[in-house]
Amino acid sequence: MGKKGRVKGNISAEFLSWPGEVEGDVVLSRSLDILSKGRLSGDVRTPKLRVEDGAFFEGRCLIASADMKSSYMPAEPAVKPKSGIEEDQ
Repeated sequence: MGKKGRVKGNISAEFLSWPGEVEGDVVLSRSLDILSKGRLSGDVRTPKLRVEDGAFFEGRCLIASADMKSSYMPAEPAVKPKSGIEEDQ
């Protein structure tokens, strides 16, 4: 994904290193890197989180492995994505 790439929807994956924009909840089994020009609006659950200077993050964050149970945030996003991915070429 490029710097102008956008996702409007939830993401469930192993890891994400993101310079673009995400609007939705993110559940990752390994790690999340929000790069310096990245924007994330939504809740995050991941064992490792790195936010570079200049990045934007708005939401709740739970640092926990995928197998840990929590009433704070579900293991999977509550709502499946309705929109797709927009990517710059």
